Amino acid sequence: MRRARGLTFVELLLSIALALFLVAAILQVYRIGKSVLRWQVEVARMEENGRHALALLVRELRMAGFFGRQAAADLPAPAPGAPACADSPGWVLDLQTPLDVLDDFAGGQVRLASGTQLLCLPASRLMPGSDALVIKRSAALPSRSAGNEPGMRDFTRSRWYLVTDAPGSGQTVFVDAAGAPSQPVPSAATWWQLHSHIFYVRDYTQDPGDAIPVLCDERLGSSMRSVCLVEGVERLQLEFGIDSDADGIADSLLRAPTPAQLASAVSAHVHLQVRSLRELHRRPQAQSLQLGTTAVDLPADRYLRRVFSATVALYNIPARSGAHALP
Repeated sequence: MRRARGLTFVELLLSIALALFLVAAILQVYRIGKSVLRWQVEVARMEENGRHALALLVRELRMAGFFGRQAAADLPAPAPGAPACADSPGWVLDLQTPLDVLDDFAGGQVRLASGTQLLCLPASRLMPGSDALVIKRSAALPSRSAGNEPGMRDFTRSRWYLVTDAPGSGQTVFVDAAGAPSQPVPSAATWWQLHSHIFYVRDYTQDPGDAIPVLCDERLGSSMRSVCLVEGVERLQLEFGIDSDADGIADSLLRAPTPAQLASAVSAHVHLQVRSLRELHRRPQAQSLQLGTTAVDLPADRYLRRVFSATVALYNIPARSGAHALP
């Protein structure tokens, strides 16, 4: 009768080695799969954030300068009690300059092309090298009118409104719906909700030091307040097509236009530099990106980045049309 024979020591070591090799191979496949999945998630989120941020800016730029079908000459002076935001009193409700820009913030004061110094932005937290964009407009549809027009926007008590009187009266006033009107408001009036936006890029999302840049909007309610919109946006770059001979065609493309040039802008070119929210498992790489005519060289890191761009026609800027066009 043959006696049962077990594994030799060499065979046992070989079996253990093969098992370890198999486990290592499985772990490697799992690690690669997890890394690919994280890469895909970050790319998808970066694409979604970039497209969303670009759509927000494009929508606002298309409406820049629209004030309830009122001509620029008919707009009232800033109302008493206007929210404070700049070194110029009443600047938030000064609708004579519906479009303004800060080119390549370099620290220090936040000063626009018009010379206005903004006091309501967190200057110490703005992303260096990024632009800031000011847009003033009214809603596309009225919120309240004597004719009770269909499709009107909801009336909100915590907003400022541009109130136009019945046709032919020519009276236009500002009203803070949360308080008393700046002037008596006629009963047969149309109320247009006012929008005043300052789009800027901040260097953190939730807490200072989290190192996640975000596109924010300092916006008008009953006062000015900051709302952060899209994470991962680390640079906003703007260029404007300037029509210098009033033929409706851009003759030059400028990054830092003067107020007079900005009043003759017929198009805006928006470029957003968007990065992934997390570092990826890859070798650190230096990157060079092109945002319109601006070249940006970035230090070596593990973040993914992409540029999103769009061109917007500006129909409502006063110098281009005597009366404000429809949105």
